[in-house]
Amino acid sequence: MARRVILVPAALLGLAAAASVAQAGPAADVPQLVRDWTALNAACRGGRGDDPATLDACTRRDAVDRRLKATG
Repeated sequence: MARRVILVPAALLGLAAAASVAQAGPAADVPQLVRDWTALNAACRGGRGDDPATLDACTRRDAVDRRLKATG
């Protein structure tokens, strides 16, 4: 049960991170992208495999990863 309590804030953080990336536009701040990726990675790797929030965090992390690679 304690693990679930930790996942809820991590999932919310992932949503906030994704919103931050979406608002940043093409000239996104790389340090912010790294912070977003780190938060989403923690939610992705720390989540349960059968939790939809975990899959969502992994999907969003992968999108941020592509943005980071595109910025060089």
